[in-house]
Amino acid sequence: MHFIYFLGRFHVLAVHLPITLVLVVAALEWMTRKGRRPDLEPALRLAWAATAITAIGTVILGYMHFAEGGFQGPVAQAHRALGTSIAVVSLAGWILRSRARMLFQKAGSSIVVLLVALVVVTGHLGGTLTHGSGYLVRYAPNVIREMVGLPPSGPRLVTIDAADPYVDVVDPVLEQSCSQCHNSSKQKGGLDMSSYASLMRGGGDGPVIVRGNAKGSDLIRRVSLPQTSDDYMPKGQSPLTADQIAVLSWWIDNGARTGVKVLALNPPQQIRTIIQDELNPAPASAGAEVAQQSNAANDKGVEQAAKKIAQQAELAEAEPPKQADPKLIASLVAVGFMARQVSDGDPHLVVSPALPGAGFSASALQALPTVSNNQIVDLNLALSGLSDSDVAPIAQLTALTHLRLDDNKLTDRSLQALSSLPKLVELNLYDNRGISDASIPTLAAMKSLRRVYLWQTGVTKAGIAKLHQLRPDLEIDAGDMSVAPAKTAPAAGTNPDPHPIS
Repeated sequence: MHFIYFLGRFHVLAVHLPITLVLVVAALEWMTRKGRRPDLEPALRLAWAATAITAIGTVILGYMHFAEGGFQGPVAQAHRALGTSIAVVSLAGWILRSRARMLFQKAGSSIVVLLVALVVVTGHLGGTLTHGSGYLVRYAPNVIREMVGLPPSGPRLVTIDAADPYVDVVDPVLEQSCSQCHNSSKQKGGLDMSSYASLMRGGGDGPVIVRGNAKGSDLIRRVSLPQTSDDYMPKGQSPLTADQIAVLSWWIDNGARTGVKVLALNPPQQIRTIIQDELNPAPASAGAEVAQQSNAANDKGVEQAAKKIAQQAELAEAEPPKQADPKLIASLVAVGFMARQVSDGDPHLVVSPALPGAGFSASALQALPTVSNNQIVDLNLALSGLSDSDVAPIAQLTALTHLRLDDNKLTDRSLQALSSLPKLVELNLYDNRGISDASIPTLAAMKSLRRVYLWQTGVTKAGIAKLHQLRPDLEIDAGDMSVAPAKTAPAAGTNPDPHPIS
């Protein structure tokens, strides 16, 4: 299991080889067109073979990486499908060039153009998964940003008192440091930090922010840990500065709200100084000019606060790790699953197929609640050939928070069975055509549910509108009918999720 995850992570390295070879093949085909440069023919035959072989190997590694979990939504699905297409098309091109030269002479140019186009689109989607949406134009000139409908870049021209603490300060910090692993398409640990609603919803372990309690918030704990810790975040990125941690802590202690102004929260002077540095606004008053001045005493206070948080995090880190029962994991592996615990401190399990798309027998599915009904929190059964008769064991997984059932053969009957899951936060029903508007009341009644994927199901636009009316807090991903949850900010000190994940 862990060895498969280990191999899968080499996908991000191996992927560059077939990309380069596709471009080499395209260049050689252009140079040898109409019988020119026959001396390049041996190199071209070798390049086609290498392209097909490396593309297939890279796709296999990609499926291993995908099985690790955390890749969700249409972008991830499209990246996987188009990557597989590159392997298929390159293999077809190699076979045709080797064994059907006449046919290749007619179709070869189209195959090469298709390969190059697939590489460009698939690479862009891969970049979106890795770096978050909009990464290509993040630093583009304002002329280009305007063409793609983005606001101009540059300093945010807003005064401290008029700033929204989340929109103008917190979100830019999280986007810079956390968006590569926690965006709408790539959700490590089930955590999406690309919007206020998804940030407050938390991840597979529950909320990462406890309103009014920065010290009790997992987000602050993780960013304050030593970089050598397994739980440290953001992995692979520059650590948050003491100033950034201090302003995040201040924001959480004051209710982690958005839609308010900094003025209404009355921040202390050292926090005003940090916000001023983050915003870099045009001076609006004499008070703003004073806030721009460095204050050594305030800086020392910020450093001391950050050190105190780091020390508390280290004490928490010193607690002995909790381990999942190895016999439980072995039982799941024996019937065709891969299972891993959420983290060193959380023995709950993330479970997915050992061979995606292979399907499961009834006895294998029954093993899920038999051995681990209160341990599995994240279950991926996409492309498993499931029908309504297979869902009953899944409905017994009482700890389940994230469930992927996309690309199966489920109907409204399945959703009735799953509606009893008490902690389900996210449900992916993509491409289950038997799910119809009849399931809208069932979905609306699932009070713990915070996100549902209904793209390419039988649910109509009217059904989506009805579900949004019944559950304005529910994020509905339904392609061009998608609906975001209502952006209402609960009062300070309240829990944003009435059904917290335990």
